[in-house]
Amino acid sequence: PYLEHCQAHPETTLHYYGLYAIRLPMCTFNKMYFVAMKNFLYLEPQAGISINLTFDLKGATTNRRRLHSKSELDAIRAGGAASALLDWEWIDLGMVLDLPPETKRALAEVLRRDLRFLASQRTLDYSLLLGVTKNHRDRLSTVNQPADQRAFIVLPKNRRWFGGGCAQDCASGPQGDKVAGGAEECGRVVVGGVDLRQQPLLSGGTGEGAYCMGMIDVLETWDAGWAGQKCALQTVLSLCRCLGNPRGITAIEPDEYALRFDQFVQDRVLGTAPLIDDWRSEQAQSWTPWQ
Repeated sequence: PYLEHCQAHPETTLHYYGLYAIRLPMCTFNKMYFVAMKNFLYLEPQAGISINLTFDLKGATTNRRRLHSKSELDAIRAGGAASALLDWEWIDLGMVLDLPPETKRALAEVLRRDLRFLASQRTLDYSLLLGVTKNHRDRLSTVNQPADQRAFIVLPKNRRWFGGGCAQDCASGPQGDKVAGGAEECGRVVVGGVDLRQQPLLSGGTGEGAYCMGMIDVLETWDAGWAGQKCALQTVLSLCRCLGNPRGITAIEPDEYALRFDQFVQDRVLGTAPLIDDWRSEQAQSWTPWQ
């Protein structure tokens, strides 16, 4: 199924290249298994671009905070480097991807297809690994606004996205009417002249190479252990809400995990109105423990 998904959607953010097994010299019976996958944060040295801020995002909120002081967040706002920050740091810093609208549209479509595939394979606990380049952050700091606020390029909340992945501004049309044309007309891999496989993605505000990203840790499947963890955590957190939100745990069923991930990406990462299609309807249950 994975190979078929990649062949049908070459723009996918899932990049696993092989599964291998080795037997250590002094251990002739047990094998060690490992996978080879794309390094999403690798940048060519001659490009003159470096990453100094990385996030691991999954739309969960319980136990998803790495920094615990305002001074640490202020240091990052001032341009400081940090790695492996989590969902609450992304929210606390007020981060939203500074990308052109057509790139946001394409990215929402690509991630939606990947999430639907992962849900169909009953996987969970995956993350969006996202790196922000130092060059982009340096350019943001030259304007008369804090970098985290300058990063906001939020599309109007009343804008509607349609099942084909195209928003209203793909073509003219009255508010609320479905615009002619679908994903094929707007493009799939290349949208608005942007190839999502070529990273870093360019900032809509500075024109700098700004972001590198991809999905990681997609091999964990739902089983009795995860089901038991879900039951235990939701029981404890329902009784002691001060410990965390029971709706913000990682251990939820794969369909729910994918939907919550999708909502987090569109609400908090892209800052766009929801993409409504046959998978996520307007009447679907909301998974927004971060609000």
